Amino acid sequence: MRVVYTISVILSVLCNQAASKAEEVSNELWIMVKTDSYYRTQKDLDIVDYITVIVDENALGELDGHSSGAHQFDFNYFGVEQYPEAEKLLEKELRRKYPQLIFRISSEYQSVYDRH
Repeated sequence: MRVVYTISVILSVLCNQAASKAEEVSNELWIMVKTDSYYRTQKDLDIVDYITVIVDENALGELDGHSSGAHQFDFNYFGVEQYPEAEKLLEKELRRKYPQLIFRISSEYQSVYDRH
């Protein structure tokens, strides 16, 4: 009886750890931007700086990094617990500040604008 209880407790702990890791993975917010050049420009980095200020001011998450290549620039934030609210706010701000910008916001990385 004691062995069954111990195994039950161990399984419960392992399931909770797995669920916690799954939540961490899904707490990302990615922004993919179509660019005119193969690699990122200062304009692209300015966008990251602008959005990061908004993310920080609203305690939405933390910048993980950015990359570029093949006419797509992307950057992401982790620890985004209020994804729908963050997505809505950042989309609104990007459209207001950069009305000509072509972009996509997602909870996972997507290669949507790459061209070689």
